[in-house]
Amino acid sequence: MKIEIKQLVIAGVIIAMVLGFVLLQYLPMSNTIKKLSQEKIDHSRLGEQADADQQKIPILQVNIAKLEQKVGNIENKIPNESDYGTFLQSITEIMKKNKLSEQIVKPDKETVVGNLRCIPITMEGRGNSQQIFQFFRDIENSERQFKLEQLQLQNEEYGGEVRMIAKGNIFYRR
Repeated sequence: MKIEIKQLVIAGVIIAMVLGFVLLQYLPMSNTIKKLSQEKIDHSRLGEQADADQQKIPILQVNIAKLEQKVGNIENKIPNESDYGTFLQSITEIMKKNKLSEQIVKPDKETVVGNLRCIPITMEGRGNSQQIFQFFRDIENSERQFKLEQLQLQNEEYGGEVRMIAKGNIFYRR
């Protein structure tokens, strides 16, 4: 059996065509199909994740509402302006409401803490323990954020009245 040049040429052309098809058509298409099927899987996973996240939204909204209720109106608690005159007046009114005597409310030198301004306040008054504790409950429930730093209760006469000296801070943003 003798192989002729024509047969070799035909075999070479067939091999070139098969290699051309495999290298230029089949492999690129195969890679594209793999990429597209991986993208389809990724999109499917993203869709499932989005559905799962969407079902969490009502729970998160309830949590946000609870936190907002707990925190209150932050704009009122830490306002943009000091307005400590109004705060001092409200402290005095709370002291009067709770029938504390010998009232003294005085601010100290303002300090800066980060982007907050801090005004130290000293408060003094005299009353029975129930009046003093109610006074602090009323301050705690007031609109303005107040951080109590120091509290002294003195009972010099060993009677029913206690002298209260409290130091704390109010804050504002600027």
